[in-house]
Amino acid sequence: MLDAAHEAEHAPASKYAAWAISPKTIRNALIFLNGIYAYAERHGLVAVNPVRMVDNPGTPQRAEVRFLDETELEALLRNVPSGPSAGSRARSTSRQR
Repeated sequence: MLDAAHEAEHAPASKYAAWAISPKTIRNALIFLNGIYAYAERHGLVAVNPVRMVDNPGTPQRAEVRFLDETELEALLRNVPSGPSAGSRARSTSRQR
């Protein structure tokens, strides 16, 4: 009979897709746990904060912001609906969905 670890390792990815955790979620959990253990360590409730030994997932590289040049900005503005009905039409269609 297969143990749970072996089954998890060889299971189709879709079976465990709901368990995927983003690096940001992991960082948030580590910050929370570190705070709890730091408090407990300061008050003598635990000897060591084990969260300090956990590697934090790396911070993702952010894409460089690129601003529109004058030609691109003018093209964008030419294609934006204007007038009092432009905004209300967009809001009314979004409510109908």
